[in-house]
Amino acid sequence: MTAAAIPGPRPRIDPLSAYRRPPVPDNVLKLDANEGAHPSADLASAAMAGGVELLRRYPTIAELETAIAKRLGVSENEVIATAGAGDALDRACRAFISPGCEVVLPQPSFEMMDRYVRVAWGEPTTIPWMTGSFPRAAFLDAAARRPAIIMLVSPNNPTGAALTAHDLGTLADAAPESLVVLDHAYVEYADEDLTATAIRRANVLVVRMAAAWATPSVPPKHSAHCGQRGRPTRSPRRRLPSRSSSSRAATRLCGSTSAASGTSVNDSAPNWNCSGCVHTQRHSAPRRAGRGRRARAGLSRPSRTRSPPAHHPPRFRRGVHGARPRAARRLRQKRCRPASHGGAIMSARTASIDRATKETTIRGSLTLDGSGRSEIATGIGFLDHLFDALARHARLDLTLECAGDLQVDDHHTAEDCALALGAALDAALADRRGIARFGYAYAPLDEALARAVIDLSGRPFAAIHLDLQRDAVGSLSCENVPHILTALATAARLTLHVDVLRGVNDHHRAEAAFKATALALRQAVAASGLDDIPSTKGTLTGDGPDA
Repeated sequence: MTAAAIPGPRPRIDPLSAYRRPPVPDNVLKLDANEGAHPSADLASAAMAGGVELLRRYPTIAELETAIAKRLGVSENEVIATAGAGDALDRACRAFISPGCEVVLPQPSFEMMDRYVRVAWGEPTTIPWMTGSFPRAAFLDAAARRPAIIMLVSPNNPTGAALTAHDLGTLADAAPESLVVLDHAYVEYADEDLTATAIRRANVLVVRMAAAWATPSVPPKHSAHCGQRGRPTRSPRRRLPSRSSSSRAATRLCGSTSAASGTSVNDSAPNWNCSGCVHTQRHSAPRRAGRGRRARAGLSRPSRTRSPPAHHPPRFRRGVHGARPRAARRLRQKRCRPASHGGAIMSARTASIDRATKETTIRGSLTLDGSGRSEIATGIGFLDHLFDALARHARLDLTLECAGDLQVDDHHTAEDCALALGAALDAALADRRGIARFGYAYAPLDEALARAVIDLSGRPFAAIHLDLQRDAVGSLSCENVPHILTALATAARLTLHVDVLRGVNDHHRAEAAFKATALALRQAVAASGLDDIPSTKGTLTGDGPDA
């Protein structure tokens, strides 16, 4: 085969963004990978007792699958052992996803899920879930679209948040034509085991972990099994840290981190927490010297060499190996900076979109630190087009669906969608700490040229001059285009000036106005690199004529 004939990866797979784990020295306790210190003596003895046959032959999994099925009282055909939980998730994606099929998953979550979906040519739809209870309403809305797979992780990785049995049961019952994949790999650290709820539903596939020493025939490190009614047996030899040790140690560490650095750290069910505390200075020698101290304190080394995905605010997951109060004491002594974009404090800047009146019902989600992905269905084609341009060029991840009284006209839908999006933008900005605040941009579209200037002042004001001449573009009245920008500025509590400086085609003029607004918004919400609220008053609540 000539070099020109060698096949490459699928076009949608970008080799530059492929998963690569950064190198970590052997002397570091890699709790970010959920690896312990050294294997126990009884494990080593069991491996030696198995002799060379255990080491040189592939093991049979029939005995394990039989034991699992017997334990649960199900058929052996409902259980399958795989080469790790990742293999189980990958198989599920390849088996149930056809090109272009939608897959719904939480954000953030186990980073390989998104990759498995894309390798199988699926289209991932993410729903924000950084803190708090499971966003059941948003997942139910997504389930109504009949996605191929709904992927859940409980406890979630990396945040540690967990579902309830009611969450799982409600979602599975609402999506009978979708496969619900429950990654339950860390259930031993959770307060609630959802397996019993899952096995009562034919459309739920459960992924659980099994220890290497659950049976002598299991290969080293670990194996996993998945099945619509499957879970592994537990060996008496398997001694996991209890909820009262590792999990509660992680919770104590959360409080210690918050007190030490003033950051927000998620409460966590499993033996880790998701923190916004990172060391921003880079000094080669001190870092090498600190590795042993971190290992002795029971802390994994934060992974600095792997950049977070664009839709994830920079945070890291820190494991706690058993009950180690020394880890919290050492962390309190360190000078930490919160999760940052250029040094400024940034929590997860996401918000739900939820507005219901007698005229419209609007649902969706917004992520400020996104990649420009959008799924918009308002019932008005040109309005979808404008919002898509806004999301794409402001690098927002936006889902928005509206059921409005279009039999009346387009006004209520256009206005309420803008108000709902503006309210979500305001919520995602929170107290507006660490933002650039101001943004301005020009955007051309052929003969049209638009200018937009934004101040995230907390005071709503809009001056919109588009000079549109037609009655409508598509099914959107031209009089509603400036009204949309005004409603957006009002609900988002920002000052917005938009002027179309020249142009002939009203489609071009309107779209250029939204693109300029998007570019200015992207500047304004960006991190300034400072841990402050950019105002002489010290607040951007909108109180007073100047800030």
